[in-house]
Amino acid sequence: MAAASTVPTDAEDRDRLRSLRLTESDVDELIRVKRNDPEIRRLCGLEIGTVESDGAGESTRVSAAKRMGQIIGQAKHLEGLQLKVPDHPATSELGAELQSNRSISFLALHLENPDVDVSSFLPFLRDNATMTHLFLGHCSLQSAVDLSNAVLERGEDAWRYLSLHRTPLGDVDLDQRLALRNLMSLSLDKCGVGKRACASLANLLSDRQSKLFILSLTNNFIGDEAVSILVDSLAGNTTLRTLELTGNELISRDGWSRLLRLVCNCEDVAKSNHCLFNLGIFGWGPESDATTAAATTAAAIAALGANDANLLRASLEMNRSCYLLAKHTAAIKRKMIWCHARGDLNIGEERAIDVGVLPRILAWFAGRSNGTMPASFNITTLRCPKQRCLQSGLVRCIASFAKGQR
Repeated sequence: MAAASTVPTDAEDRDRLRSLRLTESDVDELIRVKRNDPEIRRLCGLEIGTVESDGAGESTRVSAAKRMGQIIGQAKHLEGLQLKVPDHPATSELGAELQSNRSISFLALHLENPDVDVSSFLPFLRDNATMTHLFLGHCSLQSAVDLSNAVLERGEDAWRYLSLHRTPLGDVDLDQRLALRNLMSLSLDKCGVGKRACASLANLLSDRQSKLFILSLTNNFIGDEAVSILVDSLAGNTTLRTLELTGNELISRDGWSRLLRLVCNCEDVAKSNHCLFNLGIFGWGPESDATTAAATTAAAIAALGANDANLLRASLEMNRSCYLLAKHTAAIKRKMIWCHARGDLNIGEERAIDVGVLPRILAWFAGRSNGTMPASFNITTLRCPKQRCLQSGLVRCIASFAKGQR
C-alpha cells in the first residue's frame, strides 16, 4: 500500500519559497493563500530571482516554483496574480501547476524577455472560467496570440480586458492576429502601433456591436494619418470613453484639429462625438507616466493654440460630465453656444429659420441643462476670436433674452 503524500508544513514551505528570493512579505502572503485566507485577494509583484545571486541550485529553484504554483493553484479566494517570470524551466513548472485554479480572473505576466516560454500557462487560461483580464509585458507576438486564443476557446464572451505592454506587434493588421471584438478594454502601449494597425482598430471602433470602452495607444508611432483613421471610425461610436494618445510625437496640428472636430464639430454640432472624454491629456493621463502626459498636453496646446486647446479641453470635460449625468442633449446645447460665440455657427443668419422662432431657440439653449452642469466648467476662458468677447457675456445675453420672451 502506497504511503499517502504529506502536505509540507508552513516552515518547510517558507524555506522552499525563500530560495526563489521572494520578499518576506511575499512569502507571508503565499502562506496565507495556502491557508485559504479570504483577505488575500491579490498577489502582486511575485518575482523568481536569479540562481547566481543566492547560490540556490537549478533543481531547488524549479522545485520551489512548482510548489508556489501548487499553492496558488489550490487557492479558492485569490482573484488577481501578477508575476515576473524569467527565461528558465522554473517558469514552465509554475505555469503548469496553476491550471487547477478556478478563482483568478486577472493575470499579469511580466516576461524577462520575449523568448520566455509561456505555453505552460495555456491550460490555466483555457480552463479557468473566471479568467477575463490578461496583461502581458515584453512578450512576443506569437505568445500574445497563443495566450489570448486560449481564453477565446471558452467562447467570445469570455474576453474582456487585454493589455500588451512593450510587445513588438509592429504596424500590422491586428484583427488578423488577435480576436478583439468583445473586448471592453485594450491597451497596446509601446507596441510599435502605426497607421496600418490603426486601420484594424478602426474596423473594431466602427462596428456597432463593439463593446470597447478604453483604448490605450500610448508611446507608439501614431501620426496625423493614423489619427484621421481613428477619428473617422469614432464619428458614430457611442461606447468608447478613453482614447489615450500620449507619447505619440508624430501627431501635429492636423491630428489634434481632427480630434477637436470629433468632439466639437461646429459645422454640425449634433454629429459631434459626445461620449469620448479622455485623450490622456489635460491631467487625465496615466499616473505612471505623468511626464509624458504633460509633454503631450503641452504639444497639443502649442499645435492648436490657446483658444482651440481650451475648446478641446472644455468639450472633453463636457462629455465626461454629461456621461456621468446621462444628459447628452446638454452637451449638444452647450457646444452650439460655444460655436456660435466663436463665429462658426450663426443661427441669426440662417434664412431657413423664421425670426419669430429665434426666441424659442434661445430659450432652448438657456434651458435647464445649463444649471445642471458643475461649477468647474467655466467657459469664460474661451474667447471669441472675431468679436473679442467673453462667452459668459453671450450666455448671459441669451439667458436674459430668453427669460424676457417667456
